Amino acid sequence: MVIDFFNACVASPVNLVLSVLLCVTGLYWLVVILGAVGIDSLDLDFDAGDADVDGDVGAHGFVGDTLEFLNVGRVPILVLWSVLLLSLWAIGVLAYPVFGGWGLLFQLLFFVPVLLVSLIVMKLVTMPIARMVKTMEADSEAESNLKLLGRRCTVSSLTVDTRGGQVEVATAGAPLKLHARTRDESVVLNKGDEAVLVAEDDESRVYYVAAF
Repeated sequence: MVIDFFNACVASPVNLVLSVLLCVTGLYWLVVILGAVGIDSLDLDFDAGDADVDGDVGAHGFVGDTLEFLNVGRVPILVLWSVLLLSLWAIGVLAYPVFGGWGLLFQLLFFVPVLLVSLIVMKLVTMPIARMVKTMEADSEAESNLKLLGRRCTVSSLTVDTRGGQVEVATAGAPLKLHARTRDESVVLNKGDEAVLVAEDDESRVYYVAAF
C-alpha cells in the first residue's frame, strides 16, 4: 500500500512535479505557522480588475469575471494556490491507476480536465474564506469611517455645497482627499474653509460636512 502510494506520487512526471510543488508549499506553510514569516505575506494584493490591459474590451470582461468567480482578489493568492495544488495532487494520485501507463503526451492531455475540476474545487473550498475576508474588510472600513467622523477638514475644491465638492483631511503623510457635500442648501463652503465631517452616505460614499 505504501509502495503503491509512493509510486503514484512520483512515477508519473506530472504527479512528480505536483508532489514536489506540494512539498515546497507545505514547508512554506510550516514556516508561516512557526512564525518565521508574517501571515501578511500570504496576500499579494492581486486584484481581478488588474487583469484588464489594452485590447479587446470583451476579453477584459471575460478574464476579469473569471478571476472574480475563482475568488482571485478576494482570497490571499497563496491560499488559492495551496487549495488548487492540493486538489490537483489528490486527483492525480487517485487517478494514477487509470493514466499511469499512458505516455507523457496523454498524461498532459488528461491534466487539462483535472485542472478544470480542481479550479471548481478551489472555488467551492475558498467561498467561506472569501465571505470571511469580505466581512473583515467591511468591519475594518466601517471602523475607519467612524474614526474620520468628527475630524476637521479643509475644502480643496472651489466650493462644497449640497451638490458636492472635495475636502482634505490632514494625515501624517499625504492629505486624505474625500468627496463631500453639505446638507443645508444655505451653507456653501469655499476653498480653504475649515469644516467637520459629520456623517457618511453609505451608498454614494460621500461625506457630509458642516462649517467649523
